[in-house]
Amino acid sequence: MNVINHAIFDLDGTLVDTIPDIENCINTILNEYEIKAFEGDVIRKELGYGSEHLWSCIRSKRGLTTSFVNDLRAIYDKYYEDNCTVLSQPYDGIKELIIDLQRIGWYVSVLTNKKNSSAKKCVRNYFQNIPLDRVIGISKDIAAKPSPEGINHLNGMLGSKGNVNTVLIGDGETDAKAALLADVEFIGVCWGYRSRSDLELAGVKVFVENPKELYMRLRGLF
Repeated sequence: MNVINHAIFDLDGTLVDTIPDIENCINTILNEYEIKAFEGDVIRKELGYGSEHLWSCIRSKRGLTTSFVNDLRAIYDKYYEDNCTVLSQPYDGIKELIIDLQRIGWYVSVLTNKKNSSAKKCVRNYFQNIPLDRVIGISKDIAAKPSPEGINHLNGMLGSKGNVNTVLIGDGETDAKAALLADVEFIGVCWGYRSRSDLELAGVKVFVENPKELYMRLRGLF
C-alpha cells in the first residue's frame, strides 16, 4: 500500500476565508459604475471556479454586456491582487495543521483557482513563516480545477524528491472532481463555502469538521 505523504490544499474556503476581501473588491468596483452590490452569501455560492466564472455570474445577474464585464473583470483582477489580504483570515487551527504535517515529513502544497500571482501573494502574507513546498494558481500553463493538470504538475515537481503519494483537501465540487480525474484521494472540509450535502452530491465520501480532525484523519486513515 502506498503511504500518503503529500497534502495539496485548496486555498479559498479551505485554508483562508477570503470572502470578505472578494466581496469588498467586487462591490467597490460595481459601486464605481453604480451597479447594485452583491452580498457575501451570493458570492459564496459561485466561488471556487475562478474569476472568469464569478464575473460571468455577475454579468448574468445584473444584465450586463460581455465586453463591459470583461473590462470590469480586468479592473477587478488588478484591484483584488492589490487588496487580497486586507480582510481575509486563515481558519483557526490551519497554521498549526500545516506545521504538524511538515513536522512528520509531509509535503504541503496549495492548488487554487485564484490567479497565480494573487494566490502566491495571499500565501506569502498569511503563511510567511511556514515554507510551503509549492503554490500554484491559474495561469496560461495550468488550467483551473476540475482539470487535473495542477495536481499532476505538483506531483511531477515533487517527484524528484522521491516517492510522492497525494491527497487533495478542499471545500468544493471542483476540488472533488479534480481529485477524481487525477486519481488521488480527496477529503472534504465542512468549514468552507459548500455544505456537506453539496459535497455529498459531488460524490465526496470523506469529511472533516475541523483542522484537528483533519490531522488525525491524515495520520490514521492513510
